[in-house]
Amino acid sequence: MPSEIKGYAGKLLRVDLTEGTLEDWPWDEQAYRSYLGGTGAGAKILYDEVPPDADWSDPVNRVVIASGPLGGTSVGGTGTISLVTKGALTGGATSVQANGLFGAYMRFSGYDGVVIQGASDEWKYLILKDGAAELRDASEIMGLDTYEVSNALKEIHGVRGRGAAVLSIGPAGESLVRWAGVFVDKGHSASHNGPGAVLGSKKLKAIIAFPGDRKVDVHDPDALNEAAKAIYEDVNYFRGTIGGVETGQKSGLGTLPVKNYTTNLWDASDEKVDAYGEKYLRDTYQVGREPCWGCRLLHCAWMEVKEGPYAGIVEEPEYEQLAAWGPAIGVDDVEASIMLSGLTDKLGLENNEAGWLTGWLMECFEKGWITEEQSGGFKIAWGDVWAVVELLEMISKREGFGDLLAEGIKRVSEK
Repeated sequence: MPSEIKGYAGKLLRVDLTEGTLEDWPWDEQAYRSYLGGTGAGAKILYDEVPPDADWSDPVNRVVIASGPLGGTSVGGTGTISLVTKGALTGGATSVQANGLFGAYMRFSGYDGVVIQGASDEWKYLILKDGAAELRDASEIMGLDTYEVSNALKEIHGVRGRGAAVLSIGPAGESLVRWAGVFVDKGHSASHNGPGAVLGSKKLKAIIAFPGDRKVDVHDPDALNEAAKAIYEDVNYFRGTIGGVETGQKSGLGTLPVKNYTTNLWDASDEKVDAYGEKYLRDTYQVGREPCWGCRLLHCAWMEVKEGPYAGIVEEPEYEQLAAWGPAIGVDDVEASIMLSGLTDKLGLENNEAGWLTGWLMECFEKGWITEEQSGGFKIAWGDVWAVVELLEMISKREGFGDLLAEGIKRVSEK
C-alpha cells in the first residue's frame, strides 16, 4: 500500500455528491492515533462537519464508512466497516457496524474510509479500485434488492463471488424509510437508526470495492499472525447465534420474546422448537459457507429452503432474526422465519425495528386499537406469514398504509 504509516492506507476518500467530485484526503499518524478505528474517525468528522441542528436528510450530513487499524490483515473478521452518520430514525448520531469483505477490500483499494457528503440530482454508485475512485450512473441497478444489487454490479464489472465486495441499500433506502439499513455483501447489516435512508437522501445506491493487491503493510507481520492465531484459538468454539431460539426456549428462563413481548411462554411443540436448533438448521438447510474476511469460524453460511412456499436461499439468520420472525410474531415454522429473515435483508430494512413494528401491529389489530378502516383495508394477525410479506413490501415502497409505518413505530404510535 502507498502509505508510510504501517497498517494504514494513509488516506480517506471524500465524495461530494452535490458537486460530483472525488478527493483523496490524507491523514497523518497523529490523526489516526487520536481517532482510533472507523468509529473514531467517523465521530470526529461528524462532530467537526455537521451542525447540531442539521436534519438527517440535509446534504450537509455526512456518512462516514471506515475501517480500523486491523482492517484487511490476517486477523479473522477484519473486513468490518463502521458507519457513522446522523440517523434518520432518531435524528441523532449513530455508529453501526457490519462484517463481510467490504472493509478489507476498501483498504486494498487504497482507502481507510469514505466520507460521503452532499446530495446528487441523479442516482449514482461508487467504484473503489486500485487506489482510485469513480462515480457512475446507477440507473441500471435502481429498484433492485440488496442481493440483486450485489449480483448485478459484479456482473457489470466482470467478476464473480469474492472478486468484489458490495455495500448497498435496498428499495427501503431508495424510498427513505426511516429505519432502512445499509447492507454489505448481501446479508451483513449496518442498520440501526436508518443509515440506509441517509444514503437514499444522497442518492447513492451502492459502493463496489475490489481486492487489488490484497496486502496491508503492518509493522510486524509475524507478531500479528501469532496474535491472530491466538485469537482464533480462543474463540473457535463460536458457531454463531443461529440456535438461540431453541436454547432460549429449552433453558426454561423465559427469555424469548413472544407475541410482541406480551408473554414469555411459547406454546410451540417440541418438534417445532427443535427445528430452530443450530444442529437441525445446519444439517437441514446449510448449503455453503460465506466467511467474512480471514475468518475460519463456523457461521455466515448460506441456508436453502429447497421446496414449499418458503423456498429460497438466504444468508444464515442470527438469533435476533429468528426470534423476530418466530415467537415474537406468533410463528413457529422455522422455514417461514428463514424466508422472512432473508426478505428483510433484501428489502433493506433493519430487522429489529421490522420485528417490533410487526408484532406491535398484530397486537393492535387483535385488541382493536387499529382497524382496517384506518389501515386502508390491510389487516394482520398473529402468525400470518403472507400478511407480513405484504407488510414489509408495502413499507419498503411507502405504499398505502406502509407510508406511515415507514416512519417507525414511535411515530406511528403517536398518530
